[in-house]
Amino acid sequence: MNPPQPIKCRVCEQGALVRKKIYRMSTPVVVIGFIFLIPSVLGMIASALILFGVVSSAGTDANRTRDEVAARMRSNDVPEPIISAVLANPNLDADSLMDQVSMAQLSWIKDSQEKLRGSTEGSGLAVLFGGGFAIALGVASFVGGIIGWLLVMKKRVLQCSVCMAVVNAS
Repeated sequence: MNPPQPIKCRVCEQGALVRKKIYRMSTPVVVIGFIFLIPSVLGMIASALILFGVVSSAGTDANRTRDEVAARMRSNDVPEPIISAVLANPNLDADSLMDQVSMAQLSWIKDSQEKLRGSTEGSGLAVLFGGGFAIALGVASFVGGIIGWLLVMKKRVLQCSVCMAVVNAS
């Protein structure tokens, strides 16, 4: 079995057509494409890391606040069933507990409820704004990456080894 004969160039009639991959666009356009593509990839990675960090820290902060509040109430001799009730429902009416606790303990309970509510709202806002920023950064980076990719795409061609004439390989 003989190896296939190279296709002869019809432009110069001397060279052979060789399979190659070349950029679809001119060199300046390809450089612009890489200028779009590289920061876009880095932006998508940064976006994913920011989103992961925001979501994971929001849960950690809320748990830390709950632990601090519970420890403060325990150190001020607030009964354990009331601590559990406040942690389960920070909007619990503290005044309904007046007959079960002293005025100082009631003050600690109200302070703890405020801290829990503030922590929940703060975590929600952090996730909203931080997550929103991360998603917007990711979408913008993705669009920039697509534009960059389109500018740096290659195509398969047959190119003459002598005159460098190009014929589409498809």
